Amino acid sequence: MAKIKVDNPVVDIDGDEMTRIIWALIKDKLIFPYLDLKLEYYDLASKTATRPTTRSPSTPRTRSRSMASG
Repeated sequence: MAKIKVDNPVVDIDGDEMTRIIWALIKDKLIFPYLDLKLEYYDLASKTATRPTTRSPSTPRTRSRSMASG
């Protein structure tokens, strides 16, 4: 079965550990076998998560992808 080609990249934002585990299972079993896509990965659960600027690297990308407002 041929994979479906996705032209635009998809923003992949990870948060806490449990979400990371569940999302990895979903991607491995339900997305990657069927779609040929590029992921732009951002990790919000970094060691600097207590600083308000932690989310700033992903904010411009999500805004450009029409995923966030503001």
